[in-house]
This record gives sequence, C-alpha cells and structure tokens, in this order.
Amino acid sequence: MELTLTDGIAGLALLVSVLSAVSASNSANSSERSADSAALANHLAQHNERLTIYKSLQKFNFELHSKGNTLPDEALWSFFDAANISEFYYPQRVSKDLLDIADAANQYLAMRDLWKSHREPPADLDKARAALESLNEQGAVLRKMCKECDESLRAFLRMEPKAEG
Repeated sequence: MELTLTDGIAGLALLVSVLSAVSASNSANSSERSADSAALANHLAQHNERLTIYKSLQKFNFELHSKGNTLPDEALWSFFDAANISEFYYPQRVSKDLLDIADAANQYLAMRDLWKSHREPPADLDKARAALESLNEQGAVLRKMCKECDESLRAFLRMEPKAEG
C-alpha cells in the first residue's frame, strides 16, 4: 500500500482535529473549574458579611446583658448599621428580626432616658419606679428577641461540608 501526498495531508488534518478536540475539552474543564472557584469565592465573601452582621448582634447582646439599664446609645447604633444592611445578606424574615431588635432597642433606650429623667430633681419616685418596671420588662423582651435571632442566625450561618461524589 502506497501513501500519497493526499493521504499524508488527510492524516495530518485528522491529527490536528484530534489535538483541537483535546485542547477544547481541556479548556472547557478549566473554564468549569474557574466558574466553580468563582462561585465558591462569592459564597465565602457573602458568608463573611453575614458573619459580620452576626457578630454585631453578639456584641450588642453582650452589652445589653452586661450593662443593662446603663446600655450606651453607641451599642445600639453600631448594631443598627448592621441590621440595616442585613436585607442584602439574609432572607427577609431574618432581616426583619434584626430590624425589630433595633427598633425594640431604640424604645428601650427611650424608656431608659425617661427613667433617668424621673430620677433627677425634682424626683418623682412613683414615675421613676413605673418607668424602671417598664424598662426591666422591655429589657427581658429584648434579651429574648436577641436569643431567638441568635439561634436563627446560627442555623443559617452553619457551613456544612458538601459530600463529594
């Protein structure tokens, strides 16, 4: 059997087409891996932002427990910033819970200010006592809201390892 120039050219064309197919397959696999890496990086970045919001709730809750009636206004405002952006990182229900906590905390601080004003001269002890009772009730509700939201956020933030298969 004798090979002609045409047979040689056809053989080279076949070899080039096989090499092109292998190269295209490798490019597709590489593109798929790049897309997977980008998706993972995006997921981790979102998780980090969610974690920052969660840490803000933790810090606020700690200050609420440790300082009680002397909770500084600044504790609310740093948490309030995180609660306001939570809609971009959490489902609507979770974001609403965080905003509800911020609103309740604002009412708590207003009641604290009212209680303080009734203690200043001329002091009205009956009004001060009533304001303190209301403040303590609001504080208990606020701590409960923080605890429930904490549990919700923890469940949402858990990063379970994916089964490889």
